[in-house]
Parts: sequence; structure tokens; C-alpha cells
Amino acid sequence: VKAEFDTPQSNVDQQSIFAHLEKMAPPATVVKESGNIAEGEKRAASVVEETYLNAYVAHAPIETHSALASFENGKVTVWASSQTPFPLRDEIAQTLRLSPGDVRVIVPYVGGGFGGKGGGDQAIEAARLSKAAGKPVQVVYDRAEEFFFDFFRPAAIVKLRTGLTAKSEISSWDAKLIAGASARRFPSIRSRTSEQRQRAVGAAAIRRAMHFFGVGAWRAPSVNTNTFARESHMDILAAKAGADPVEFRLRHLADVRMKHVLETAAKRFG
Repeated sequence: VKAEFDTPQSNVDQQSIFAHLEKMAPPATVVKESGNIAEGEKRAASVVEETYLNAYVAHAPIETHSALASFENGKVTVWASSQTPFPLRDEIAQTLRLSPGDVRVIVPYVGGGFGGKGGGDQAIEAARLSKAAGKPVQVVYDRAEEFFFDFFRPAAIVKLRTGLTAKSEISSWDAKLIAGASARRFPSIRSRTSEQRQRAVGAAAIRRAMHFFGVGAWRAPSVNTNTFARESHMDILAAKAGADPVEFRLRHLADVRMKHVLETAAKRFG
């Protein structure tokens, strides 16, 4: 095969990716809402609005994605570096047109996954090649391939708009997530504040289509991005209120258990 390749210059880089994602974003949908945001902002002496940016992150496990497959007598055994052996078994069966009972997936100790080994492209590839070759086949990504073919934590934009009263109390909390992994574990606050709204852009398929890379789970999906935004915002609010950041959080927490966690952490860390 003689191929001619054209590699156009990309106009998106690690600085401009966020503007691109925001431009590509379809209208946001409300995931959760309580109270009245407008009423909360009326009670506010000031409104604090900030945007938080989170970049793509690779899993970078010590063991790269790898699998060994042996197809013999209409059955296949696959040794795979996988976090999800049963879905992988079913996917291999579907690909090779076998019954799940004719597919055995063995998972040795996995040398790191962090959500990045939930798929099984290399295992399916090894199984297909083994069937075609009539011999066992091993597929192992080298380090460069690992970074290219892995599913990254998606770059994301979190916009937070918060009302702060003259008594330095949060009167409204309006959060919008663009291109992030999930609206679950959203940057909301377990607070006495009833005026809260959480919005996210698009369903999972739409979010994936917005990105230049394969994106997926990365250590507690969505928690890291949303927590980064929420806690950064709480620090900014505390500073604006002239309050200690721990005291400011405790003042707004309604959950007794969460209060105890925060007090214990503050005490242990001094």
C-alpha cells in the first residue's frame, strides 16, 4: 500500500484548547436546581464570578496497556491488563462471534490502571490477530503509544458565580461544567444555602465529540476537576470575606459529619 499523508497544522494548543471547547459547547442543561438563584443574588452585597481550567491528564501507569491472546479450537483465552474483565469477555465474544462461554479472560496483577484500563482495545486486537494467525499473539503498547492511545481525563472548564452577603454568607451558588467527565459529584456545596444550580454541557457522547483525544475515567471520575474548582472558589470567597478558610467552610456546612471531617483534618494538619 502506497499512502500519501497530509498533516495540517493544528490551530489548537494547550492554551487555546479551553476557548475551543467553550466555542464548541452546545447549550447547557440543568442537572440539579434548588431555590431561586436570582433571589439569592438579590440578597448579595457582591457577586463573585470565576472560571477554573483543568487540563488533559494521562494515567501513565508503570505497566502499559497489554494483552496476550491464544485462540485454539474455537475458543480464546486472553491474559489482559484490565480493570473490567467481564465486560471485556463479552466484547471479545461479540467481536469474534463467539459465545461468552468460549472466552476466558485472565487478569494478572495490573501494574496501574486508575480508570485507564476499563477498555480493552489491545486485548481485542490480540484476540483477532491470534484467530487470524493461528498462534498466540501478544500486544503491548510502548510508552509513546500509551500516551497516544490512552483515554485522558478530559480538559474541562468550570464556571462558578456566587452571591456573598454583607455578613459574608453565601446566598447563591451557580455552577456550570463544560466538557468535563461527568456532572456527577458536581462542584456543589453541602451548605445551608438553598439557592443552588448546577448545569452541564451535553450528554457523555457530546462531551467526547468535543475533545481531540479519547477521554474517559481518571481516578474518581469528575471528582478531581470539580473539587479543584469548588475548593479554589471557597478560598477566594473566604479571602474576600476576610475570613479564615476553615472557619468560612465550617460556617456554611450543614452536614454534621462533614464538619467533623473538616475539624479533624484541620486539627491533624495544624
